[in-house]
Amino acid sequence: MVKNDFYQTLIKKLYKISGTNWYLSTCKSCNHFFLSPEPQATNCGSYSCNYETSKISEIDTNLRKNQSLLEISNLIATYFKTKGYVIEKPMEIIHAYKGKARLDSMKTTLFTVAGVQLIDKKVPKEPTYIPQPSVRLKWLKSYSDINPKKPYSTSFVNITTLQAIERIDDFYIQLQDWLELLNRFSLLNKIKLKIKETQIRWSEKRANGIFLKVNYHGVELGDIGLIFDFPFNKNYRSHLIDIGFGLERLGWIINGTRSYFDVIGPLLLSALKKYVVIDHVRTLTLIVGSNVSLRNTVHGKKIGKLVDHLVECGEMFFDFLPLVVYYYNFWKNFIYLPLKPTEIEYEIKREINRKINKRLLNKGFKKYLLQGMEDLPTYELVDRILKERNIHPNTMKNLIYKTLYRDNA
Repeated sequence: MVKNDFYQTLIKKLYKISGTNWYLSTCKSCNHFFLSPEPQATNCGSYSCNYETSKISEIDTNLRKNQSLLEISNLIATYFKTKGYVIEKPMEIIHAYKGKARLDSMKTTLFTVAGVQLIDKKVPKEPTYIPQPSVRLKWLKSYSDINPKKPYSTSFVNITTLQAIERIDDFYIQLQDWLELLNRFSLLNKIKLKIKETQIRWSEKRANGIFLKVNYHGVELGDIGLIFDFPFNKNYRSHLIDIGFGLERLGWIINGTRSYFDVIGPLLLSALKKYVVIDHVRTLTLIVGSNVSLRNTVHGKKIGKLVDHLVECGEMFFDFLPLVVYYYNFWKNFIYLPLKPTEIEYEIKREINRKINKRLLNKGFKKYLLQGMEDLPTYELVDRILKERNIHPNTMKNLIYKTLYRDNA
């Protein structure tokens, strides 16, 4: 249990910034402590305890803005720069050494999953800001997990501030900076801070920490973390401030759109409910654009399920190039992508083509299997089977429909 003086100091800071009293309560759903400007609040505001995300577009309609993710990102970067933070260049989406992927000290992650991974490269002894493109796939079990009312993405920008500190008082300075930022977005008096005390596991390193989950009507906007006596290396230990927010989630709340994917865009595809296409092509653009092969690599195999999902939900013949260009132009503001949009689209389509062929050959066309046909263009594969196996076009059409569409119904 965290000492009461931490809570009291935190409440004083909240009052100083917001001009409103904050109250310590216990969530009736999860039994965690949380802080709220509502004196009789009984819910911590997390998604598992509060399913109000469907009402995001109906909340605070007078505060809605029309700002793109890049505009919001630039505003935040400028804010922290004026506060004297070191602006750190984002890390690569994968970890490489002499051109070869490796895990080095991060033995549990294949991709960059948060800005805090900067501590594997350096000790941030000054307050540091990093807008880090990140990939998280662990939560994704099937394409149906992509939900317009659930703010989860396989890729996102983790807006992070970090600092190794000797004095706990320095934590409150950085906390105050974030509270002021939330106040600028008119969000401070509308959030709840769910308090979690936990042990941090970072490779073989262990440390205890406190995290304040910043919740807004079922949306977890970010974490405000203080990790005690963290072992950066054999020769240096200190406390670590680790504060991270999701740019896309902030954008959704600030704009007050009906769907989380409205703010990610393109808006036309969100209106057409092409949520899987939006999420997966956005992530594939980032990963493939970083020159990660979709075949025969540990990273490629991990993201292969994104291609599988595009096939499974019937989006295999989508015109991906305009969408790849759209996301390429977004990601390039944060990270260097060595592949061009046309090269990215080619790699995605080639792997989709291969997935389709495998489904056709292993299911509907199994008895017509010809060796070495898996890598043919799908149209050529179908034509060759028609000619070499003398199958009637009607039979072929039924097999294609059953294999690619009816099995997914």
